[in-house]
Order: sequence, then C-alpha cells, then structure tokens
Amino acid sequence: MREPSKRDIAAYRAGQRARLAGWCSASVRFWEDAIYGHYVDPDGLDLAVLAESGHTATAFFECGIEGHEMPRWVTGERYGKIPAGGVSRNWAADSAERGLSIMRLDGTPEPMGPVGNADIYRSLFSGPLVRVAGWLLPWTGSDGEPLLAGAEYAGEVL
Repeated sequence: MREPSKRDIAAYRAGQRARLAGWCSASVRFWEDAIYGHYVDPDGLDLAVLAESGHTATAFFECGIEGHEMPRWVTGERYGKIPAGGVSRNWAADSAERGLSIMRLDGTPEPMGPVGNADIYRSLFSGPLVRVAGWLLPWTGSDGEPLLAGAEYAGEVL
C-alpha cells in the first residue's frame, strides 16, 4: 500500500485548516483569497504554490476542505490510456472531471456507475483495457464512475 507524499499530506491538512476557518469548498473565491493573501494558511503552507503544484495535491486539499477522509491508494481498470494531465473529460458537458475515471475498482465484481455491464463499456469506449493505480477520490464522474488522482499505468489487461 502506497503512502501519500509529504506534500499531499500537507495539502490535505491545509484543507482541513481552511475548513476550520469557515471555508467549505475550494471555490474560485477561495483560491482568489488565498492567492491575493486574504486567506493565509495558519501553518504557513503557500497555497499559491499548492494551486500550481498539480492535480494530486489540489485533490488532497479539496478532500480536506470538504471534510472527506484522506484518499487511499487503489487499483482498477479503464478503457484507454491515461490522458495528458491525468484527468478525464466529461464530453457531454465539455468540461474536465475531478479526476481520472475508471470502469472498475479491484475487488468489485462489475463495472461501477450506471453502465454496470462490461460489454456495454466495451461498445462505448475505445482503446485497450488497462490497469491503473491511483488515489481514490470521494467524488464520482459524471456517469457515476470512480475517480482517481495521481493515476499511473499498471499494464494492459489480457
């Protein structure tokens, strides 16, 4: 089992401190206040640097500020390669998901989300079925599928 990096733990704890200070989400307004110095992390974490440090750290921060548990490392399967930036696209809304969508988490018998049948997934998605590993986020994708942060390619499914 992989442990979170010091940076990700610091981001999560900074999110918890922001929550204690009255913030309930990492909204655009929050980031504006943090970047312009209207909100300063009590432990001195530079939130402007955090905002630019990548998706994984900001996902850990958002888990902390929204009151979720710290993400845990998991493995699963998805169709297609991990996109640049590591975040899936919601094609219907033409926007980014909050993480990388996966079809199935290891330890679950069927694909997750409203499309609960592997044959249907195969007909909808292109690319090879691949194994991925990453930090399981508390949110789901637009189709109810699990989302990961910091996902890594773990091989093709044979």
